[in-house]
Amino acid sequence: EIRNCNWSSDVCSSDLLLPDVALRAETYPDEMVTKMLLDRSLDIVLSHEAANLPELESVPVGKVELILTTTLPRTQHDLESALANNYVYVEWGPLFSRFHARAFPNAPPPVLRTNMSTTALEFIRARRGSAFLPRSQLQASSKPRLYEVKDAARFERTVNAIFRVNSDRVELVREIVEQLQGVELDRKSTRLNSSHSSVS
Repeated sequence: EIRNCNWSSDVCSSDLLLPDVALRAETYPDEMVTKMLLDRSLDIVLSHEAANLPELESVPVGKVELILTTTLPRTQHDLESALANNYVYVEWGPLFSRFHARAFPNAPPPVLRTNMSTTALEFIRARRGSAFLPRSQLQASSKPRLYEVKDAARFERTVNAIFRVNSDRVELVREIVEQLQGVELDRKSTRLNSSHSSVS
């Protein structure tokens, strides 16, 4: 069972699920997820940031390639036009912020800043614009169609599964993490809360 699933179709496909395990996927602000792991409100966090506490273990499970994506007319698929016309800055974390500043030092201020890729995608589809989004979004069938700005630099981020090393169901958690190896995610930080049929 998957509820509130905002992942890519790869994560939500049934072949990644385990028998007798129910999954609940939700998004949370980065500052909340460590606290929720430690107080046992959840079992696994999928995040671009690795854990820095001894109580937590981080396992790389995949990568996300962020590309400058646009819904502008074909005549405006160049870098200068993409950054100058309804550009939405998605806050993909400190590493992305430094990459963006180095790669586009003369970029004009964005028309919108957001920490949710779904908000950026909705905006550029409604208003015609550009934003850095996961490459998997290019495969979306909704109109207007998304295009890659070919002369723009790309950015790749690692996705980590983070969990408590002293969890009373750490073996089940590790099995789920193994199932997630190589999956591309569409969110900055996602929680994964698992419940086994033998656990109340």
